[in-house]
Amino acid sequence: MVSWNALSRSIRDGSWLVVALSLLSLSAVGCGDADAGASPQAGDERDSIGEGTAPRADTARGEDGSGEEESVGDREGDRLASNADETHPIVSCAGEPAASAPYEIQSRSVDGDVLTIVLTHGGGCAPHDFRLCYEPELLETNPVQVNLRLDHDAHGDVCERIDRKVLEFDLQSLRDHYRAANPNGDTVVLNLGEPITYEL
Repeated sequence: MVSWNALSRSIRDGSWLVVALSLLSLSAVGCGDADAGASPQAGDERDSIGEGTAPRADTARGEDGSGEEESVGDREGDRLASNADETHPIVSCAGEPAASAPYEIQSRSVDGDVLTIVLTHGGGCAPHDFRLCYEPELLETNPVQVNLRLDHDAHGDVCERIDRKVLEFDLQSLRDHYRAANPNGDTVVLNLGEPITYEL
């Protein structure tokens, strides 16, 4: 870079060309320094904007802080599972009055000692109770048969909505009753509209 002493001598000597070139050189150097000084500020500003818009790390975490979002469907599924119908015991029909509200059985099946009945009935305005009982007198056929009765108490509900129920009954007491009369028997036919084979 040309010094100011050299410029002064050039001006006195009349070397104007040298003076002009020196001024141009000084101007270019000054602009370069200004740009260099501005760059870090621009970079800092961009960094600060980026930090301001970054999402919080905990916004996608679930309630347990595991980092996974908990879906409404999962929570709803847990609540529904906890409200499943209980398994009710079968009882003897002896001395039990029949409740005759109508229903229609869709299916019936036995798994182990549990009888599952799927049915529909009218109603919708009151709770409905069902009770399954067996006739104490066994039918001595081969295999032995027992008549079942499913009582339905609608509690005076005359509404016409069609409801679907899945009922489960524990057959343990019926098995004990059968074993008392047939210690070596292993099969009972349950008569509930249609025959159902119950393997003991």
